[in-house]
Amino acid sequence: MLWGSQVLSAIGDQLHSLAVLWIAVQIGGPKAGLVAASGTTAGTIVGLFAGVYADRLDRRIAMIVVDVLRAVAVLILAAVAHFGTLQLWQLGIIAVVVSTLGSLFNPCMSASLPALVSQPELLRAMTALMMMTFRIARLVGPGIAGLLLAYYPVSTFFLIDSATYVVSAFAIWCLGTKYLWRPKSISKKGGLHGIRIDLALSTRVVLRHKQLAFALTLASFEPGLWCAAYLVGLPLMVKQGALGMANVNVTNYAMIICAYGCGNVLSLLFVGTHELARRCSFFIGVGLSIMGLGFVLLSLSGNLILACVAAAFAASGGPISDMAMTTLLQKFPTHYRGKLNSLRSSLDGLSAAIGLTTASFVFATVGSTTGITLCGSGILLLGLISLICSPSVDKNPVEPTLKARV
Repeated sequence: MLWGSQVLSAIGDQLHSLAVLWIAVQIGGPKAGLVAASGTTAGTIVGLFAGVYADRLDRRIAMIVVDVLRAVAVLILAAVAHFGTLQLWQLGIIAVVVSTLGSLFNPCMSASLPALVSQPELLRAMTALMMMTFRIARLVGPGIAGLLLAYYPVSTFFLIDSATYVVSAFAIWCLGTKYLWRPKSISKKGGLHGIRIDLALSTRVVLRHKQLAFALTLASFEPGLWCAAYLVGLPLMVKQGALGMANVNVTNYAMIICAYGCGNVLSLLFVGTHELARRCSFFIGVGLSIMGLGFVLLSLSGNLILACVAAAFAASGGPISDMAMTTLLQKFPTHYRGKLNSLRSSLDGLSAAIGLTTASFVFATVGSTTGITLCGSGILLLGLISLICSPSVDKNPVEPTLKARV
């Protein structure tokens, strides 16, 4: 039930994202990146503290409240789209709200999985299954979008997304209180001082673990390049007719996103059945290399069919690197996981915010195809560095008695 609700919520998010990006590109062209950047920046700032609270609060209650608030925010956007004309600043405000709330939800969900599934083999399968929700949404969401667009305007997707958040909140509520929603070992410090201590603790844990420090440092550059290429460059490339299509519309864009989702799902089905724990940095490099090469091929495709094939190939690298990083983080005790997931999300968010902000100027200068080529080449370079320079596995990844100095 939990997984099903998250699949629906993720599909709603895909419809929401498709609508926001396409509307923003139609209104502002390359400036669409600023809309995404505003939400990403806000989510990153809140994400600095989100994991700390994920290790302190009742995660079940926190996720329910967040889902309800997101439903209300997106419903407001649907109302504005129905009764008036959407503007970039309105899209930006809702992006800030939804991203901020999402940065609270995600660490809570990630940190709750070990409590829901205790066996290592089942945990790995459950992690792959939860990761698959986003990939399935990328596959199913655009397909649903193509059908709905034949009868309804793109702004209808906001209403659907709001409803899926309500379903997610209900499913989490139905799980009840029998699981360990709050860790037994939590910080006794309160207020901002306690948060500083917890953040310093998670940073010291990372610095004492060579493989994690290397992986986080390297992988933190990828989200900015990916966001620039996928969130800004791809819709711009479709709009500007770079794929040789006489009739440019949101359906063509949805087809490429659907192909990307197909590559994600197929790759995750393979990755979820394989052990990555002993060579996490290596597999992060493999995933990044495939993704980067795929984006380069996408920029050179020249037609819709080849673009879909290249998008699917690029997408197949994502689950490999993501699963390897998630596996690495799950080696740590439960009271560290929320903090480390939050630290990872914050680094990813910072990179994404920089990439999206920069993309608005880069794509306006060099064009969509050249911009995607540059982003893909950067991701490919990160993958090669990880393959060549990845450190050996640490035998003792964390010291349970580690204390932070502030």
